[in-house]
Amino acid sequence: MRRTKLFSLALLAAAWLASGSAQAWDEPTKDANDVWQLGSVNDVEWFADYVEAGNTTANAVLTADIDYEGQTHTPIGQNQTNKFNGFFDGQHHHIKNLTMTGTNTGFFGFVRGGTTIQNIIFDSTCHFSADERCGSLIGFVQAKAGGVITLNNIVNFGSVTSGSKVAGGIVAAGHTNNDHPVINMANCVNAGLVKSTGGDKAAGLLGWNKSASISTLKACYNIGECTPLDGVNNLFRGTNRSMPNCYDLVNTTAQGKTGTQGLKTDWVTADPLHSGELCYVLNHGDMSTNGIPYKQDLSDPTSIPMPVTDGPLVYEVADYYCDGVTPKGSVAYSNTDASTKDAHDFNSTTGLCNNCSYPKEDWMSAEADGFFYLGTPAQVEWFSAMVRAGYGAMNAKLTADIDYQGVPDAHMPIGIDTQKYFGHFDGQGHRIKGMVLTTASKLVNRNND
Repeated sequence: MRRTKLFSLALLAAAWLASGSAQAWDEPTKDANDVWQLGSVNDVEWFADYVEAGNTTANAVLTADIDYEGQTHTPIGQNQTNKFNGFFDGQHHHIKNLTMTGTNTGFFGFVRGGTTIQNIIFDSTCHFSADERCGSLIGFVQAKAGGVITLNNIVNFGSVTSGSKVAGGIVAAGHTNNDHPVINMANCVNAGLVKSTGGDKAAGLLGWNKSASISTLKACYNIGECTPLDGVNNLFRGTNRSMPNCYDLVNTTAQGKTGTQGLKTDWVTADPLHSGELCYVLNHGDMSTNGIPYKQDLSDPTSIPMPVTDGPLVYEVADYYCDGVTPKGSVAYSNTDASTKDAHDFNSTTGLCNNCSYPKEDWMSAEADGFFYLGTPAQVEWFSAMVRAGYGAMNAKLTADIDYQGVPDAHMPIGIDTQKYFGHFDGQGHRIKGMVLTTASKLVNRNND
């Protein structure tokens, strides 16, 4: 009888192991919007098994830091059949003491187009390695049909090492048949070693992607050593890419190569990473609306810019001319806004500042119908300056012909790339005469849509 019971227990154990999991994880909770709340290793591993079971579009958030000390992690999206295709928000929590090995390795293994992952920090205690394709966040992106993969506010301090294929600090690579989805990254940071030990190369943010449409990285930076480089592609290897406001602060000349992506040669401080200059530049350049402004505590000399919700902002401190942009002398960076600015010197005839052409906002007033009535070139130019100052929804009507005869470049086009015009403008049948625009800046503004 005892042998029969033992045999039955053995059969049950074998059947459970054959079901696909080496450990039975307890199911976490969901909120009212069916978003899984993951606050422990148990919860994350249950979610990975849940995705592997075919629930690829499941959504989840981290509710606490996840410490993998003594634990292992199964990638979320383990293969090409069950690629992760949902929404995952780390809510700025840390992944700690995670060591991963395998193939197509990353916290997420396989990810499909249409996925959004954001707000995750991998500590320096994390180590990722793979036979081929390795990234801290994602090992393999596949299937462009699902749409754009969106990655926001991802920070990696861990090491990333790949063998025969590419290594990327955040994302490893797209599918080998070039069926790559567009990947848009905003406010992502790599501060860890990225290394390929085989015949392929490494990159600080994205190891390789070749989407048919343009993938865009905005306000991202790398301070981790990447080796070996392929030459110029030190941040993003592949094709069809755009990287506005992205920076690489690593000296690559020791490898005999000079990566050209993200290089900036006009830093005003000797150490832009720790002085606050990089933080300020990132926040005042091209950013995605999904990216969180970088914070940096300058009282800590080792701090770096981090895309997190808590922490102090960085200000550029200087004595400015009245335009509020041009410093009169040297600049510094601080967590306190202590700048000064000269007062405008407005011209009563034009309504514009004699020094910087900023408009005096009350120089003209709208009529009862909400329209400004413009009858002279000076009034038109004041209106244009107001649009450039951010009042793009103003409405106007011409009350007379506007004659610029004999004065080249007298007109500044209404609406520029950064401040487009979107109001109601009625010429009421009047003519614009003698307008000649010849300078490059005005031609660009005139043709900008």
